[in-house]
Amino acid sequence: SIASHVNGRTLAIVLTGMGADGCEGAQILKKNGAQVWVQDEATSVVNGMPASVIDAGAADYVYSIDDIAKYLAQKV
Repeated sequence: SIASHVNGRTLAIVLTGMGADGCEGAQILKKNGAQVWVQDEATSVVNGMPASVIDAGAADYVYSIDDIAKYLAQKV
């Protein structure tokens, strides 16, 4: 699993989507030290996936899609 390779520089980004299948992975990654960013409801076409991560308490930050792109570009 990718979770076994998490370090202080690991970032998970959850984007628009239906369902909650990304939630478990986001929780595991966060538990292992990854930072988790989630797309906000206003810019999501379908908010199920991002909302599930937020509701589970696994989101470190909730950003618009434009801000995700901007902050990601600053990190790399």
